[in-house]
Amino acid sequence: MRQSFPHLHVASAYSPHYGVTMPEVLVDQAAAAGADFLALTDRDGLYGAVKHVRACAAAGIRPGLGADLAVHDDEHRPLGRVTLLAHGGDGRGYAALCRAVSSAHEAGRVPSIDRRRLATWAEGRTLTILLGPLSDVGLAVE
Repeated sequence: MRQSFPHLHVASAYSPHYGVTMPEVLVDQAAAAGADFLALTDRDGLYGAVKHVRACAAAGIRPGLGADLAVHDDEHRPLGRVTLLAHGGDGRGYAALCRAVSSAHEAGRVPSIDRRRLATWAEGRTLTILLGPLSDVGLAVE
C-alpha cells in the first residue's frame, strides 16, 4: 500500500538535537511504509542532502530537499522558523535553496535569513515556504 501523504519536514542525524536517524535509514523506513516521496529538511543546512538523494534513487523514491531556517527582521530580531522546500527537477529550486542557506550563514551569527531576502526568493517560485508552529504566524496564534 502506498503512503497517502508525503513527509515534508524531516530532520536527519545531521541536525543535532532535532534528528537522530541517518538519511539512508530514513529512506529505507519510508520505502518500507510504501512512500514514493520523502523530503529531507535538516536544520540550518543541507547536511544530509547528498546521502538522501542517493538513497532515494536506490530505493526508487522521489527525493525532496529543503532546510529548516530561522528568519529575522531588518534589525536582526528573530521572527521564528520556516521550512523551505526546493521546487522541480531543473536545478533552479535547489540553487535557490543553496543561496538561502548560504545567506542564513553569511552574517557570522546564529544562522538566520532576512525576511526580505526570503520573500524575494519566494517570488521566483523556486521555493515553497512552509509556515509551521515556530514561524512568526504560528507563534502569533499561541
